[in-house]
Amino acid sequence: MIKFSEKQLKIPQMQRPVFLVTGGMSKFGRAMPEKRTEELVIDSFVEAAEFIGKTPAELKE
Repeated sequence: MIKFSEKQLKIPQMQRPVFLVTGGMSKFGRAMPEKRTEELVIDSFVEAAEFIGKTPAELKE
């Protein structure tokens, strides 16, 4: 059996905040011809905010 000391199990503290930003783009014209790209971006932003339990204004901050 492997035994770990308290020092080995300690989670290191970051020196500064770490952020992850991703992005991508696909051609939506054929899949959703009734909406413009700008409308799709707004819809996805609102859904992302709701997913993490924030308002779009809070997410924008």
